[in-house]
Amino acid sequence: MKGRTFAVCTLLMTAFFLGIAYGAVPGIDGKWKFVLDTPDGSRTSQAEFKLEGETVTGKWDKSDVKGTFVDGKLDLTFHLVVEEHNMEGDLAITAKLDGEKLTGEWSFLEYSGTLVATPASLPGLDGKWLFILATPDGERRVPADLKLEGDAVTGQWGGFEVKGTSSEGKLDLKFYIKAEAEDMEGDIALTGKLDGEKIVGEWVFTEYSGTFEATRGQ
Repeated sequence: MKGRTFAVCTLLMTAFFLGIAYGAVPGIDGKWKFVLDTPDGSRTSQAEFKLEGETVTGKWDKSDVKGTFVDGKLDLTFHLVVEEHNMEGDLAITAKLDGEKLTGEWSFLEYSGTLVATPASLPGLDGKWLFILATPDGERRVPADLKLEGDAVTGQWGGFEVKGTSSEGKLDLKFYIKAEAEDMEGDIALTGKLDGEKIVGEWVFTEYSGTFEATRGQ
């Protein structure tokens, strides 16, 4: 009897810890921001998924989602109405979950392209930042307003147009600026890493270089 009780307890404990382990595997439940590469440029959609077994339900903007999620692969096919273009049909999504990002392809009527999706709850690059550059003449503070679409970064940095990329938390910018006080102009390069509410990295401008730190909402 004792042996049987011990075996049952062991089985229950094993199931318990396996449940924790499987629950820790990244899933797709929750809100996502999808950026689709289209012939007219990037198109952003908001989605919210619920996974039950291998079945995926939820919303894609206003449309009901239907599909599966198996071994990290997302397959969706559902009816979509694009009111601004007076078009409707089935949108097909195939994507692979890699860490906290979905990458894959989409097709709708005769159109198709690639896509990237990130959890909507994760801190992103979009919004206002204050960059503090360590320079030979001391700190230089530059306000910025950045926008991320897919991997492409645009926006304003001290009144200048931003160009660059951001992928997997890494920021790479290179764009033209003019430092009127020093009568200098040229491309500034900024490379950094997004760490929650902060970006840390390095800058290069003409023959000068140094480190920088940026914080949100300034």
